[in-house]
Amino acid sequence: MKTAKVAVLGAGVSGLIAALELEAKGFHPVLIEASDRVGGRLRSDQHEDFALDHGFQVLLTHYPELKRYQLLSALQLKAFRPGALIFEDQDPHRIGDAFRDRSFLRSTVFSSVASLRDKITLLREQRRLAQTRPEAIFAQTKEQTTLDYLSERYSDRFIELFFKPFYSGIFLETALSTSYKHFEFVFHHFAVGKAALVVDGIQRLPELLTSRLTHTEIRLNNAFDSSEIEKYDALVQTYPNAAAPADYNGCINCYFEIESADKGLLKQLETTIGLIPHSDYVNNLHVLSAGDRQLLSATVVGQVEMGHAEIEGAVRQELLERILKRRHCVSLIDYLS
Repeated sequence: MKTAKVAVLGAGVSGLIAALELEAKGFHPVLIEASDRVGGRLRSDQHEDFALDHGFQVLLTHYPELKRYQLLSALQLKAFRPGALIFEDQDPHRIGDAFRDRSFLRSTVFSSVASLRDKITLLREQRRLAQTRPEAIFAQTKEQTTLDYLSERYSDRFIELFFKPFYSGIFLETALSTSYKHFEFVFHHFAVGKAALVVDGIQRLPELLTSRLTHTEIRLNNAFDSSEIEKYDALVQTYPNAAAPADYNGCINCYFEIESADKGLLKQLETTIGLIPHSDYVNNLHVLSAGDRQLLSATVVGQVEMGHAEIEGAVRQELLERILKRRHCVSLIDYLS
């Protein structure tokens, strides 16, 4: 055991990993967390038979850190199919990677979402980025936004109907002003792995990391006081000094129980992410199932100035008008927002 006293500030995933690494080097760190739980932004509520994540928490199974810390085998995952349902009109376009899922072949080939040139370019880029190492992606010196990067390669229609809603849900910002390097990094991992939900909630991941800590003292409900600095030989701070600005990228999830809707559509949304282009509120949606019950999860990106009740009403209205109206939905029951 190393005798130096080390404190890790913040028990999010970064803090938990820091504590694990310190333990591996012989330290017995103190993990200090201001809230009443570990996990930071990775949070789930258990409600009856459903684990409801705060935010649309998707894991990409090829992320190297998941493999490095041997997390995938310990998590119960439900993978999405490599594609999307795009609700431009009442009948959704179904597009996807037909090389990995043949059920997307016909619908993708004949889809009007993308031109033939778009489809050829997408296939070429998928192959290129699947073979590109993440280190090489971030070593690029060119600076460009994701939107500018996409505009050089794809039609406006394809960008508006697919890339904008899809990557807005990943970057949590609708202008796609995020660096194209992050776009290529995510694209690489989509091309070589799967997108999946943690069946018992994303909070299972930080709980799993916590269970592996054997020589760490965890102090919850304990805001670190700068007057305590002298008690420690070293501090590892895993959160920024300043609070995030009010317009910081974020999202809100609304969950609804569905009384009546097209069962075929709901079945597709259990395994394929739905996207709503040109939406005022809902960015993406999918369906959770437990026994004979189903919940529709709708993610709102931005809209930080709205109250939760106002968002819930706006989301409900948009879902009824754009997704479920033609499906003879009797009503949507607010489940959690």
